[in-house]
Amino acid sequence: MQLYLGGHLSWYDSQKRKRLEISLSKSTLLTQVLADLNIPIAEIAVGVVNGNPVLLFDNVAVTDADKVELYPPVGGGEKELAMALNANDILKAEFEYIAHTAIQANEDRARVSNYYFVTMGAAIGAILSAKLDPGSVAVHLAFVGVFAVLTFIGFSTLMQLARLRTAWQDSVRAMNVIKDFYVLHAQEFKLDAAFLWRSTSVPAGSSKKTVSFFLALSILAITFGTATASSVYLGVSIVDVGNFQLDAATGVIIGIASFCVGTALAIFQYKWYTRLVIESEKYQRERYQTHLEKYKAVLTARPVET
Repeated sequence: MQLYLGGHLSWYDSQKRKRLEISLSKSTLLTQVLADLNIPIAEIAVGVVNGNPVLLFDNVAVTDADKVELYPPVGGGEKELAMALNANDILKAEFEYIAHTAIQANEDRARVSNYYFVTMGAAIGAILSAKLDPGSVAVHLAFVGVFAVLTFIGFSTLMQLARLRTAWQDSVRAMNVIKDFYVLHAQEFKLDAAFLWRSTSVPAGSSKKTVSFFLALSILAITFGTATASSVYLGVSIVDVGNFQLDAATGVIIGIASFCVGTALAIFQYKWYTRLVIESEKYQRERYQTHLEKYKAVLTARPVET
């Protein structure tokens, strides 16, 4: 087998479970290099030349400028080819992508809440600046529709905050899975002492001490006000259309009924919000536990190297 290589040689040591490297000063016969390193040629299953997987027993020509990597067999077939891939590269790319999704979830949370607050401010400002007849039935009905739409937008924003909260949790759990993997397999360092945030320390989605919860409370308070206002104008419109007398007693009844409607809607939205968060968090925990069980099963089934 006339296979020469030069410059850089790296391989994966299955017994030490780590990647080893050497630098070559000149072109060297591969069989001589493997003999010097006490690596039986029969144990080498996959080679990579300049990032392209090749079989070492094929007639592959390499020069001093080529980068050659060697990997041992791990069971045959697709597993051998998988060893030719750099696990650190894909883990790093995956970790960076997940971190970006976590950041994006936080940015979207701020963007969604700001959009709602700006919409509310613009609507209220337009109402206050408009020269409308406060006694007109048409104006009262228009206010009913405007405040009902604002209430619906508030409910939609609340649901988006719930989804973004759980999306951030999912990203953090995925990042911690990669951390746990490195902690388990790291040989040079005890990485468990370096990570304060782990899978067991992810804050609960139903926690009342988070920014997401306080944002949700702010939106709940506003939707309570818009729902109450819509109900008040609806009651006044009914009085106007029915030609009833709007006295103090009628006003109190309309006020109490509107307050009850606003309170009931706020409670409904709060329960829906917490339900979405808790159910999503439960699903994430179950998926995480399933992942751990599968990983433990793989470790248990893996043959012990001697």
